[in-house]
Amino acid sequence: WLTQMNYLVIWIDNLAKRTEGTGIWLFRRGEFCSWMEKPGETLCGTGMPGSGKTILSSIAVEYLQNHAATSSDSICVVCAFCRYTDQVTTKTILAGLVKQYMESERCPESVMNLITAVFDRHERTSTYPSVMELVDLLKQLSQAFSKNFYILDGLDEAPGDTQIEILEHLSSLRINLLIMSRPTPLLTDIIPSCILLDITAQEHDIDILIKQTIKRYPRFRRLLSTSARPYWEKRVFSAVQAKSRGMFLLASLQMDLLRHCLNVEALENALESLPSGIMEMYRATVERIQSQPLEDASLAQQAIMWIIYAQRPLTMPELRAAVAVSSETCKFDENRVVHEDDLATVCCGLVTNDKESGYVRLVHYTAVDALKELLAMSDEHSHAFIASACVNVLVDANFTASNLQ
Repeated sequence: WLTQMNYLVIWIDNLAKRTEGTGIWLFRRGEFCSWMEKPGETLCGTGMPGSGKTILSSIAVEYLQNHAATSSDSICVVCAFCRYTDQVTTKTILAGLVKQYMESERCPESVMNLITAVFDRHERTSTYPSVMELVDLLKQLSQAFSKNFYILDGLDEAPGDTQIEILEHLSSLRINLLIMSRPTPLLTDIIPSCILLDITAQEHDIDILIKQTIKRYPRFRRLLSTSARPYWEKRVFSAVQAKSRGMFLLASLQMDLLRHCLNVEALENALESLPSGIMEMYRATVERIQSQPLEDASLAQQAIMWIIYAQRPLTMPELRAAVAVSSETCKFDENRVVHEDDLATVCCGLVTNDKESGYVRLVHYTAVDALKELLAMSDEHSHAFIASACVNVLVDANFTASNLQ
């Protein structure tokens, strides 16, 4: 009734992408410890795209939940994740936060009574709570706990008006608020007392990523298991640390590129030309895609096109069906359906499958504009192709007035 948005599902998907052992540094920082202890504090973690803010937010939710479970105080932890693929509104975010109070393991009876009263009132009139009603409800709900921790990730991915509204409303509550975003003057303009924390990928975390990649992929591990293994491992660590420039996303894509090297010569060439910026990394990845057999490259480009231009996020079965549409006839052919593992492989790390929600997305929102440019995608042509494919599916379904009813 309240909202279909389930931020806990997004949180679980994010945690699944975490490289085990990373992100611990956040909880040792004085700014974070101070934020946890002082009631009503706002901590703003700001960093460039790809620095690992979303994963850090998810780790923070888990950390605070564990803290709440062992604390003698009554503590509520709620979260919201703004993503470019979702229709993010102020009302959606507020409703998602209210929903989590209701789902809390330590939900007091008073919380259920407050939410039930709102539900009963609107059910009688077939209406929905307004933004201000949701804000007032959150104020009342927060009073049922001694501490309330709110985590808001991806503020910069929300529309401009939503960014302003949600900051104004959340800053009016008696809560401890953690925000992750790209740097924006809105943070200090609307919440002048907020604590700022610079977010960059730590060297220790990137080292863990490199070690885990070597451990996970046998072929890469064998390549490094030569007589000169210590030398090549040192080269890999040194190059990725130097060229990732504090961006965990960039380090991850760099390792995905390196692990596909078949011999020492290819590894040395890759290390020498390793991209040192996110746009350069996207360009190198697109070159990898286009260097594949024509059928694989075409499949990857079609998958990326559907992900970018679909009106809503697609599930993996939906994407598999979508790329089975012929680029020549715009018709679905079940003989063209490919396995999801093959679909992910040809996209060279640019596509991620959220196992909990089931949605397929690009690896980062910055990839949207970059890939449109690098793959020379036309908005008009892409929309026309998708529209033609959808029309053909409807025509082939042979709908009649009777079966529509």
